[in-house]
Amino acid sequence: MRIIHKLKFLVSMVRAVLSPIKFRLLKLLSKVWSKLRSSGFSIILSLILVETIAMSYDHMQDFPILSLDNIASMDLTDVQRLMVIAPHPDDETLGAAGLIQAVLAKGGDVRIVIVTNGDGQAVGPMISSSQKLPIAKSYINYGHERQRESLNALSVLGVSKEKVIFLGYPDGELKNLWNNNWMEGKLISGKYTLATSSPYENTYNTSSVYLGSDLFQDIMQLLENFQPDLVLVPHPEDTNEDHRAISSFSRFAIANYQSHTSNKINILGYLIHYGGYPVPRGKDINKRLLPPAALSEDKRDWLSYGLTTDERLTKINAIQTYRTQQKIMGSYLNSFGRANEIFFEIPTVNLPWLGVNLDDQVKEGLHIRSMLVEPVREKFGRFIFSGADLTSWQVIRLGDNICFSAGTRGKIQDEISYKILVKLPDGVTIKGKGEKDLLIFPDRFFGACFNLEELGNPNVIGFSAETWGGVTLDRTAWYFVILNAQDLSTILSSSQS
Repeated sequence: MRIIHKLKFLVSMVRAVLSPIKFRLLKLLSKVWSKLRSSGFSIILSLILVETIAMSYDHMQDFPILSLDNIASMDLTDVQRLMVIAPHPDDETLGAAGLIQAVLAKGGDVRIVIVTNGDGQAVGPMISSSQKLPIAKSYINYGHERQRESLNALSVLGVSKEKVIFLGYPDGELKNLWNNNWMEGKLISGKYTLATSSPYENTYNTSSVYLGSDLFQDIMQLLENFQPDLVLVPHPEDTNEDHRAISSFSRFAIANYQSHTSNKINILGYLIHYGGYPVPRGKDINKRLLPPAALSEDKRDWLSYGLTTDERLTKINAIQTYRTQQKIMGSYLNSFGRANEIFFEIPTVNLPWLGVNLDDQVKEGLHIRSMLVEPVREKFGRFIFSGADLTSWQVIRLGDNICFSAGTRGKIQDEISYKILVKLPDGVTIKGKGEKDLLIFPDRFFGACFNLEELGNPNVIGFSAETWGGVTLDRTAWYFVILNAQDLSTILSSSQS
């Protein structure tokens, strides 16, 4: 008891000594605060507050708002030939290991196409092989190691080595391959390998070089050889630039392939990179994968495949084989070893010929039939600037002209620039100013029309839209339309039904 009394006495003495110091400190802080406020510090604090709110808002968009009850289950009855197109080694396993096992179990055939060898990670060789000053050869060796990891993982899943195809394109540079004018023949160099063609001996097309046209043709050739009925590609809104580019390349090639064949291909997108997704992070095979709130505007577009217990455990084992990536981002990779996998349905738009003189009823039906939604309010800036927030897009063919348009959540504003981008099969990108006064588009839509003969009468056209205010405020993913000539009476009857 005496010890306790002594301790209480010491505490009271310390408080007595600290009280005047505490008072003087608070008084000093008050003076400092007054001076800082008068010097504009309050503006800085306001900016910090806004930034904090923005970060919190953006982070909330990563959390799911749907449950599995809102998402339809996948039906694999008609899936016989599955192709998975992955930007990097490990994406194929993270996104679709369960589905791959299921297709193989039912006697289906599977092809895995891995576009890069993952040799664009700056710290990769240093973490993997403890190299302090890696050179180009070090990154090529690292790419070989990542190849072996995918082969090992896919072997665990039941995919044999000869059914895994490495294209050997430059990791981290796929966006440039997509954006460049393919006709100019400007070669892209590997970020760290410094190569302008694949330095890997097991590359699918050893004569290919780092051009968008070569990658496009490689995917086209693979589609023609394998003739898949289901192709998995990265989600169009995946925030990794390589993933977005490969999603565009793949869907463009599929649309081009389908423009001259009767083979039907279903396209599903798998999501790997999007803010804090998957939520929560970490290994738990009983947790469910659910899409982020920002990508859940239309729950009908999502499908879920539920893994059996054996498929879950096999997927976890396969993920563990990516030794290099486990060292860098193990918790993130393990987050995909869950009870289900989710996929986003991506439509192929077939655009028939339509006469120029359309009555209002046909125009209204056309707008509904050809419109697709975009993520809304997915970022704080887009929440604030409603005139920059793109919500949907549509495309109309009027005789020899094709018109693309995009809708905004708020009114079109003069302070914001609106752009329409068109991609042709030869890789040429055309930029047009988005006009808001075209009568064929509804309110809060901007668009641009192009003459098909001047475009070279392509069978397939890619389309995207952007809002600009000194920086890109919002942009749609790239979408692709197949141009078909059909009898007008058939189109009119289908529009009215």
